[in-house]
Parts: sequence; C-alpha cells; structure tokens
Amino acid sequence: MIEKILNNKLYIKYRELLTYILYSGITAVIEMLIGLFLLNTFLNDEVLANTISVVIGTFIHYFLVTKSTFRSKITIGSLAVYLITFLLGLGIQNSVVWLGFNILFVHFPENFRFVVSKAVSLIISFAIMFIIRKILYAWLNKKNTNL
Repeated sequence: MIEKILNNKLYIKYRELLTYILYSGITAVIEMLIGLFLLNTFLNDEVLANTISVVIGTFIHYFLVTKSTFRSKITIGSLAVYLITFLLGLGIQNSVVWLGFNILFVHFPENFRFVVSKAVSLIISFAIMFIIRKILYAWLNKKNTNL
C-alpha cells in the first residue's frame, strides 16, 4: 500500500510540497504547544511566547526539510538560507499573531485568540517560505554542483 502511494505519479510530482507540508505540520504542533505552555506558565506576552516557540521550531524544521524536501546538504550555506528566510517568516508570523491577538480576535478568550492567530500566521508564512526556500535551495544546489 505505502509502496503504491510512493510510486504514484501525482505523489512523485508533488513530493517536495507534500513532505514540506507534513514536516511543517509536525513543527506547527510543536510550536503551538510550546507557545501555549509559555503563555500559560512563564510569560504574559504572546509575541515573546510565539518568538521562542518559532525559534525552537525552526531548528527542528531545518533538520527535517533540508535533506528530505529540498535535497540539499546540511551546510553553512543551507543554514544561512534557512535562517535568513526564518527571519522573514518570524516577522510575518509575529505581525499576524499580534494583529489577530490584539485586534481581530480580541473578543475571544486569550488561549483561543492565540491559537487562531498562530494558525493563521502559520498558513500565511508557510506559503511564502516554501516558495522562497524552494527558489533559494535550488540556486544553492546548482551553485554547489558547479564547484
């Protein structure tokens, strides 16, 4: 059954995206749990809780997707690409979390506001980061094969 799925033409065509979605989903759950834990125990600041959870999730995600999704080696160059795009994604996520938590969902309970704001921020940053990383990793892989 699994072999049939892995050999499916549609799966092969979208393997990078599907793998990225799977690993992003796993990382998103980890980030959400860390963010909620921090918000409910140590911190009273949704943006700081989000930032800490995203930083932890970033390193988990980097190791999961670099080789399997983008077929790149774990090198200083691939780490630089990932960290640069991470900073962009962090800015996007924190902006969306702040907007959702403080403006869009202000009439809902705090935990709900955080979860919904975080979910929206993940969806928006997911799409942008996948496209940018795909382009940059392709460039990096091409550059490394030309050496």
